[in-house]
Amino acid sequence: MGQSIRWRDQRDRQSHVEPVANVARRWPHYRHRLLAATLAQGAALHMLTGSTGVKDLDVVLLFAALPGERFPEFPRLVKQFDFGPSSLGRQAYELAAARDDRQRRQWARWADQHRGRRVDLAKRALPASPGADPVEVIRSWLRAGRAARRTSSAFYLAHKPVVLLDPPALRGTFAWRGPDEPG
Repeated sequence: MGQSIRWRDQRDRQSHVEPVANVARRWPHYRHRLLAATLAQGAALHMLTGSTGVKDLDVVLLFAALPGERFPEFPRLVKQFDFGPSSLGRQAYELAAARDDRQRRQWARWADQHRGRRVDLAKRALPASPGADPVEVIRSWLRAGRAARRTSSAFYLAHKPVVLLDPPALRGTFAWRGPDEPG
């Protein structure tokens, strides 16, 4: 068990920095409201177990919500980035393993478009103040997510681990270990 993903270069470790800067430029009132940048889903599970492999990096930016204000969204819920060649290699898409033609076309497009490991970026605003403890805020949100509607981000993210990338002092901390996390 353990952290078998080894960050060998700045691009991999800092995959969230450019998107955070973009959020700060587009929505300046969120500039100082970043609670945490997290690694989630399969890559976080791989860090925990060392055995699942990594298809892509799912990075979730968590901001302290502005009371009474709707959080600005990307045109899509998840935005994809390619930061170029990565020490983590490149996803080898096995097109024959796709569940249907739509997924096969999507994988073929990704294989053509991405030179490095694909990064899926999502951002969410959580009910917290900017100085709140990110680990406690994340745990509270995901505990509530386990009982939430199947359409909520927290519901889906609660099924796998969540690891902090930022703040730097907490990098590598498991804020959530998955569905067995005590609640």
